[in-house]
Amino acid sequence: MKRNCNVLMKSVTLYIIFVGIISTICIIPTQAVEPQLVINSIITDPLYEGTDFLIIITADGSPVPLTKIIFAETTVYTDMNGRATVTAPQVNQTTDMLLTALKDGYRSAESWIRVVDSGINPQLMITAPAQINEGIFFNVIVSVADTGKFNLSQVTVTFNEIVYFTDNDGFAKVQAPEVDETREFSITAQKRGYRSAQKVITIVDTSIPPNPQLVINAPATVIEEHSFSLIVTADALPIPNVTILFLDTTTSTDENGEVTLTAPTVDETSISNITATKEGYQTASIPITILNQEENSHYGTITGLVTDTEGKNLSNASVRIILSIDEFGTVSSRAVVTDPDGTYELSMIEPGTYTLEAQKEGYDLVSLPNIVISEDTTTVQDITLVPIPTETEESSTAFIETSLQEKITEKTIGARVLISDEQQEITYYNEELQITILSIKGTIAFQVQADNETLPTIVLVQLIDHVLTRVDQLEVRIDNIPITQTTDTDGFFTLTKNSTAEWMPLYTETGRTFILVSIPHFSSHTITFSSDEAAVEAFGITPSLLLYLGVFVLLGLLFYAPIWFIQKR
Repeated sequence: MKRNCNVLMKSVTLYIIFVGIISTICIIPTQAVEPQLVINSIITDPLYEGTDFLIIITADGSPVPLTKIIFAETTVYTDMNGRATVTAPQVNQTTDMLLTALKDGYRSAESWIRVVDSGINPQLMITAPAQINEGIFFNVIVSVADTGKFNLSQVTVTFNEIVYFTDNDGFAKVQAPEVDETREFSITAQKRGYRSAQKVITIVDTSIPPNPQLVINAPATVIEEHSFSLIVTADALPIPNVTILFLDTTTSTDENGEVTLTAPTVDETSISNITATKEGYQTASIPITILNQEENSHYGTITGLVTDTEGKNLSNASVRIILSIDEFGTVSSRAVVTDPDGTYELSMIEPGTYTLEAQKEGYDLVSLPNIVISEDTTTVQDITLVPIPTETEESSTAFIETSLQEKITEKTIGARVLISDEQQEITYYNEELQITILSIKGTIAFQVQADNETLPTIVLVQLIDHVLTRVDQLEVRIDNIPITQTTDTDGFFTLTKNSTAEWMPLYTETGRTFILVSIPHFSSHTITFSSDEAAVEAFGITPSLLLYLGVFVLLGLLFYAPIWFIQKR
């Protein structure tokens, strides 16, 4: 019996073990293993506080959407591509922070992320023009923000996928790329130990010229209920069919660019705007003061007609009344432009005695003193302008004092080079030029450099102190190739990139000599001036010295010839 019980117990035990093994084999495969979430972070090194960074959550190599991301007590969820943008929090010191990813049905993931206190590394700052034309070289300056320190060398500057490095002064010279249309580019500056900086600039497509700017020529002040005229121009030419907006009323200029408006009734002196618009032009807007008549009834008015010596009415002539001149010579005045019929009107003038001036291009300035303006009275004063005499061919170079200054103002002349035995002086009117004087003894030479895209220009050279004799026999060369002398003043100043290099001497009434050299295109050019006596002058030998040497040699021959003859006898 006892033996049977033992056998039974052993059988039951074996059965239980067998059932356990079978159950384990059957149950384990039915329990699916949860996939593991993986945190993929795209983080700048180092990661500074306040910086956004990207987190991508995957499992088995596939993105996991709607995953819960917990970081610095902030919760965000991934999008349908498993991506989420997370912001590093503000920290008082560099801190390692835990980022956790959670989603039902997945095993969670954790990652430690180091957030750096931004006060540790200073912020870089980029200084560059907001807008630049295509193909132009320009400087990018890298400094430390809020300090104005411009000496960060070896900063990596990336622009248009090209890498540059700043020099010892923090400058990197970069070139704007050629573009098919005006668009924006980014400049990035990076240096170890500093926070990187970025700046967006606009590169302008210069193949499309900018729209011309409209200009409104109108009186600054009008009296209520009075009519007044204005002219709209662009590039000094009248523009027809321009839409004029004044006090919610719209009208258009006529074929002469003119329109007549009427000032409204006002309870007190006020200011309104006049706006001019036209497709293909830049809009213009100016303020105009509308005066209340009762407030200003004690003022006077002056009006009149501006003509030339033949009685022809002159439009667009400038007429101004000088109101005062202070102790420092500052002039206070009011001015208007004559209407198409040559008339002008200056109103709301305090009673008193003034000087009236009128001027127009091609005419001499006329100044009329002791013009009396009376209270509530209109003074009539006609003005006659005298044309400036046309220069004759013989005196064509006498225009220098005024004409050259005009060309300098227009930047047609790019630089002035003054050369003497005592000094060298270079004045730039076009900052893209770089001139270096190479020689001034006998043959004068200097080098002109500029970018290939620099517009054609003219260099003004003034030789003084007899630094080069026989200017009347001067030869001018560019890159050792002689260039032609011209006397065609008008053609000389009309330069294009297809023009031929020329030079022109100009003589003033005071005896000064100017030499103008046209340079139609650029890279690097050497310009030389020489005359027949240049080689002699190069050795410091003047014609007078040569004469003295000749006389000395002749006297020596006359002295020694008899002695030699006697010795031979």
